[in-house]
Amino acid sequence: MLFDFETKAGSYAVVMDGPKVLLVFSPEHDAWTLPGGGLNFGEDPVEGAEREVLEETGLRVIVDRLLGSFVSPFPDGLEGTTEPVEVLRLIYQARIFGGNLAHEVSGSTSKAEWFPAEEISLLNTHAMVEPAMRLFHDKPANGRPCNPNMNDGRC
Repeated sequence: MLFDFETKAGSYAVVMDGPKVLLVFSPEHDAWTLPGGGLNFGEDPVEGAEREVLEETGLRVIVDRLLGSFVSPFPDGLEGTTEPVEVLRLIYQARIFGGNLAHEVSGSTSKAEWFPAEEISLLNTHAMVEPAMRLFHDKPANGRPCNPNMNDGRC
């Protein structure tokens, strides 16, 4: 079967410290998001999530579990391309085991900060944050975030 779009994969981590969640600021999107990003060729997704958290926050984490996944379609392209792309986002729960919080230098993010989880809705966040946090809170068996706007009986 031929596809007329490209698929990319990215690994992201929900990292909590009590009631606070770790977010990074993306200047490209002018929004707060979860630490994470695209996988390198042949990279294990768990190792990719752990690497991305370290690069973007200075914190060493261990992934505890896969929370779920979802697809973000970009019909008009991504990163300067015009070809349709979809990003498969793998969302993990991770815990800190070392490092010190630091801002990424010369990377895709500019700040790393802890926020009270209940205040995330007050921030300008990337579109992936809300479904990722639903996965964290709901931990659905099928790994699919509930969409309360789709009255389909899944929530």
